[in-house]
Amino acid sequence: MLILWLIAPPVFPRSVDVRIGQVVFTGETDDIKIIKSFPLATLEGKVYTEKRMDQYLQKLRAYFERLGYYGAAVGPPLRHFSSQLDTIDVTIPVVSSHRTVIQFDGLGPFSKEEIGPLLLIKEERSDDDFLLEESAHRIKDFYKTEGYPFVEVSVSATRTEKTVEARFSVVSGERVQVQKIEFLGNETFPEEELVPLLSHQTTGPLNAGWYIEKYLEEEKEALTAFYQREGFQEVVVTPKVSFDKDKTHATLTFTVQEGPRTRVGNVQLTGHQQLSADDLAGDLPVKPGAPYHPTLIQTGARWILANAAKHGYIHAHVDTFTLHDNSVIGAPGRADITYRIAEGDRVRLGKILLPDGLLTKERVIRREILLKEGDPYVPALLLQSQHNLYRRGYFQAVRFNPIAVDDKPAIQDLRLFLTERSPMSIEVGLGYGDQDRFRQFLEWSHQNLFGTGRSVTTRIQTSEIEKKYTLGYREPWFFTGTVDARMGLESEDTKKPTFNLHRLSGTFGVDKSFSSTTKGTLLYEYERSEALDVSPDVPLAPEDLGGVNIATLNTSLVRDTRDDPFNPRSGSLNGVTLRNGAHVLGSEVQLIKLTLQSRHYVSPTPGLTLGASARVGVAERFGQTDLIPFSERFLLGGGSTVRGYKRDQVGIEGETIIQGKPTGGNLLLNFNEEVRLSPTKLFGLVLFLDHGNVWGTYKTLRLSELKSTVGIGLRRQTPVGPFRVDFGYKLNREIGESAWGIHFDLGNVF
Repeated sequence: MLILWLIAPPVFPRSVDVRIGQVVFTGETDDIKIIKSFPLATLEGKVYTEKRMDQYLQKLRAYFERLGYYGAAVGPPLRHFSSQLDTIDVTIPVVSSHRTVIQFDGLGPFSKEEIGPLLLIKEERSDDDFLLEESAHRIKDFYKTEGYPFVEVSVSATRTEKTVEARFSVVSGERVQVQKIEFLGNETFPEEELVPLLSHQTTGPLNAGWYIEKYLEEEKEALTAFYQREGFQEVVVTPKVSFDKDKTHATLTFTVQEGPRTRVGNVQLTGHQQLSADDLAGDLPVKPGAPYHPTLIQTGARWILANAAKHGYIHAHVDTFTLHDNSVIGAPGRADITYRIAEGDRVRLGKILLPDGLLTKERVIRREILLKEGDPYVPALLLQSQHNLYRRGYFQAVRFNPIAVDDKPAIQDLRLFLTERSPMSIEVGLGYGDQDRFRQFLEWSHQNLFGTGRSVTTRIQTSEIEKKYTLGYREPWFFTGTVDARMGLESEDTKKPTFNLHRLSGTFGVDKSFSSTTKGTLLYEYERSEALDVSPDVPLAPEDLGGVNIATLNTSLVRDTRDDPFNPRSGSLNGVTLRNGAHVLGSEVQLIKLTLQSRHYVSPTPGLTLGASARVGVAERFGQTDLIPFSERFLLGGGSTVRGYKRDQVGIEGETIIQGKPTGGNLLLNFNEEVRLSPTKLFGLVLFLDHGNVWGTYKTLRLSELKSTVGIGLRRQTPVGPFRVDFGYKLNREIGESAWGIHFDLGNVF
């Protein structure tokens, strides 16, 4: 009965809470004493679960380890079930083994907490002599990687029946800095071109330049590989290190015996019958005069195979022959390359079988597939077709599987496996910001209407300063697969500092993808804008009185290479937008607005990101329009532009700020720089500089009037970007302005 219990504990009825009765520990007297000092609440009386028992035993084992009993054996527990009392009595055998006491001598600049994780005693739950010696080697390697090449580490063990005292003695020696790096025999490449290949750097204001012994072999391999790629196949690199008399500074010397340089001579393609040399070679990377390297030659073979596959010859084979000519002493060597191609039979695409029971219509699926029946079978186009299907967002799994008939069929049939996503979604959000206070949104969308790939989205978004209602419709494959058409309706009521804006608009346009990173938009927009509750002394356009109809043609081009749109660490975002309003489009006002934006990100080290953003906006009226309406003017200031200032409060007094109230302008400059520190995955710190201002026109621009702020921000990462709190300090504040401003919101400023 006991054996059966250990293998598979009985399953109790869910209606019965089986509780733990008596808990008994068995072992030597000293073991029981240790258990009695275990600072954990008793199990007795608790509801019995396997998870609770496992957690208790894990904590008990960890307690023994903290006391130095690394070889302690705890459990397995013996259980006895009492059906009359609905309880389980548990017996836990404990054998503490012996205690290991670890001592350190001479750790120097490092603490026990830094060195302790290098020991294998806890990891292996043993303190035998072999593991102690291995631990000493690990400590020695650690010191060497920290710049102590002369470190010596020894370990001794004093053993008794109940204890083992392991004493690690460390003599670190001096920490060594790299004072000089020199090269000898480098006739072809200057030192400036070779130094960046090294892991070592000389001591400088931003670099301590510690000497790391293991880097030498890595640097030897890096220099050798570099020379070989440049055609020096017989190069020999010999590294040497020398120390000053105090052994605190090192000079690294790399002696290079370059040997002869070999370049590619003639490049020939033979054996091909169906395809021409141009079809196969097509900008072949192996060119006459290029430095000879075997890797480059193999790259050329793969290039030829890829070109053959583009024409359906997926079973082609390439043999490479190299003829070396070093007959002229003192002259560069020459390697003639011959690629012998066996094309094999051409394979064509047969049928593509689709799964049954899909919501998405067959024509919607097949229009994304770049191959048709009878076309040459090109794997690269199938991969692109798979990408096209994924990109549409209808499917969460896409896979083309060849239907096997024989090893090398002339006609290849395919079976397409698809797993559809749920086309309908509802999103609800609630947030809080320093400008709009509580805000909330509700969004409903359907991304595959009736299986046609068409989508519709409706969204309600409200806060204390904004109420926005939108309805959008998207038509994919408008003319071609890279062009989508879209329409939208939007109603917006926004509280501005100097007026309230009511806007109703409709849009129609197309989006075109030029590549995976570059997209363009052409959009016609017709809107009815009305400024309400306008502050006195604010200049009004005639069209502002009673509302204005504005019709514009908007074109934009955006290139986005960021690695993460929510929290980028590398890449850039660059865009240009031109907004043109004219009578011929149905507009009551005539204007042109140009907005340029550029954002760049780089991470020189893990946990550090440098970011910079620039935004320029210019608006100009023409024709019979004397003043650009409120809704089209630029405003600046707040938590997403120039931190430290309240929303829209950056401007020129008497020009774009009237009696302390922003009126907007026709020229905007905004620059932001950030240093983002991420010590943990969840929390971050930001140091920032913001600059900007708004002028009436470009003619009144004076860069000396740029407003600047400096500040610090805290970040808490979330799945949709960081929650941020920013403190901005005004560097050139006006009389009466507050010194600080605080902002909190969701998402990065840029």
